[in-house]
Amino acid sequence: MNRQLKKSIVEHATIFGHRSIARQKHFLEIANELLTLFDRHGKENVLDALSAIEQHELRPKRPCKSFSRLRRLVRSRGDCALDHEEAYLDESSRQVLVSHPYDISSEQMKNIVAFCESNGYQARISARSGYYFGHTVRLEFRKC
Repeated sequence: MNRQLKKSIVEHATIFGHRSIARQKHFLEIANELLTLFDRHGKENVLDALSAIEQHELRPKRPCKSFSRLRRLVRSRGDCALDHEEAYLDESSRQVLVSHPYDISSEQMKNIVAFCESNGYQARISARSGYYFGHTVRLEFRKC
């Protein structure tokens, strides 16, 4: 099972364009961690937990039609660490702009705070980025 799971993950990584050796190694590390969890907690328990996380974290989001305008607004304040952006409307129909930068400097943090204070937004930084996991952070701008 161990070898079969690793082979499957590498095949999926290749299909989705993650052909670099570093990313394939990352997928294999994840596979090893999953196998350890399966042994420790049982396959069904782990799959149920992953399913619950996926439903919470990856629920369908409504696209934000004013994405370009929102992005320009954030960028007008200076470098606010925008990279790999996406925008959507949350459950309360508030605009959310999400960026996945590789890092955020102190100058960028000042710009982020200044933008939020002057435009009625809140910023949130999280380690749970969905873009190149483990190498980027998640930065959210949410309308108050």
